[in-house]
Amino acid sequence: MPDPPALLLDQVRRLDGVREVERDGARITVRGHRRIIAYVSVALVRWEPVPADLSVHVPTLEDALLGLLDERPATDTPALAEMNLVGGQ
Repeated sequence: MPDPPALLLDQVRRLDGVREVERDGARITVRGHRRIIAYVSVALVRWEPVPADLSVHVPTLEDALLGLLDERPATDTPALAEMNLVGGQ
């Protein structure tokens, strides 16, 4: 979304289960509980137009394992730091 309304972003930030809303140019990334996929979708439909390149990424166990084995400190991966996995660095 090249120019999303500030009220839309504020509404998304206040959705139950949203941990983080990050904007990088025209790209907006929303992180949080799996159920926010539906809530964010509803907000986008209300504000229109829904972005044509909307995508959803749900991390897998492999993503978590690779994050643990990666040499970056755990603070670089906030989504993985909240998981209850034991091992890695």
